[in-house]
Amino acid sequence: MVRFARGMGWMGNFLSLDAYVAFVFVVPGYIITSFRAHFITDQRLDGPDYFVRLLTLSALNFPLSGWVIYLVMNSNTDLKIRALAWGFVLLAAPAIIGFASGITSKAGWLRKIYGWFGLSPHPRDSHCLGLSVLHDIW
Repeated sequence: MVRFARGMGWMGNFLSLDAYVAFVFVVPGYIITSFRAHFITDQRLDGPDYFVRLLTLSALNFPLSGWVIYLVMNSNTDLKIRALAWGFVLLAAPAIIGFASGITSKAGWLRKIYGWFGLSPHPRDSHCLGLSVLHDIW
C-alpha cells in the first residue's frame, strides 16, 4: 500500500530515497546481467545471491562510467546534457559493459589473461570442488 505524504501528490513514495537507491544501484546491474546472458548461459542465480550480483555489477559500473557524471557536474552544462549523461551512466554504459563482458567471457579472453598472470579461477562446478570423486564412488 502506497501512503501519500502531504504535498507529494500521485507520485507517492516514488521520489523517496529508497526508489532512487534501487534505481541507481540495481538497474545498471540488471542491464549488465541481461546483456551478458545473451552470451553466457546457466549462470542464473536466485534470491539473495542474485541481488548481491546486481549490486556488485552496479558498483562496477560507476568506476567505469561515473567519470562522465563527474565531468558534466563540474562544468557549466545544460540540464539536458546532464540528463543525457545520467542516462548514459545508468542505461547505455551498463549495456556496453554487459555486451563486452559477454563477448570476452564467450571467447575465453579473461581466462587467458588469468593464465598469463599464473592465476587459475575455479568455476562453481561440482567436479572442480572434488565432488566428482564422490560421484564416481556412488
